Amino acid sequence: MLEVSVSIIKNKLGEYYIHKRSSEKRLYPNLYGIGAGGKVDIGESPLQAAKRELYEELGVKCSLEFLFDMNYEDEINIHLFIGETEEIGKVCEREFTWHGWVTDKIIDELISEDKLCPDSAMFWKRYKEEF
Repeated sequence: MLEVSVSIIKNKLGEYYIHKRSSEKRLYPNLYGIGAGGKVDIGESPLQAAKRELYEELGVKCSLEFLFDMNYEDEINIHLFIGETEEIGKVCEREFTWHGWVTDKIIDELISEDKLCPDSAMFWKRYKEEF
């Protein structure tokens, strides 16, 4: 099973960082995603992977808190973390065509319009239920 770490990023206003995936992405092109994430490399812990991906994709270094693990389509084990920051660094332009801070209401609207990546929608719903 593929191991993936994802970090939800929040600011002091309670807004969440989201991005729009490039049309060149093999998986979920042109859909919105929450935070940053990617594959856990061999020999790497889920937390190490979350921090690495956060820095590679968003240029951010911040402390992360583990939230939960969840299985996606019996193929991917997602390790979900959350962190807080006010600044997003240099965003990886080949990954995202747009990015910014939004309220949880906007994320819920993206879900209702089928514009949020299905894996993001799944962990977002659980996050809102539990936290």
